[in-house]
Amino acid sequence: MRQGRVWRGGSGWTYIHHEWLRKQRFDDADTQFAFDNGYGEVLSLETMRNRFDQRITDAAARPQWHAAVHG
Repeated sequence: MRQGRVWRGGSGWTYIHHEWLRKQRFDDADTQFAFDNGYGEVLSLETMRNRFDQRITDAAARPQWHAAVHG
């Protein structure tokens, strides 16, 4: 936002928002580096969250957790 760029295309962190983020380019190399690094961290955290979500889903399907998950 400090560069005057504000997402106005609807909800954030959707496919179209990510497409918009991937297209961002900055004239200043340091600004581009900071942006790319920050966005890379977001992608890493999303990947980690997705792995945890899958692990939780897998664990919830195990018999020992059936009663706790399904009441």
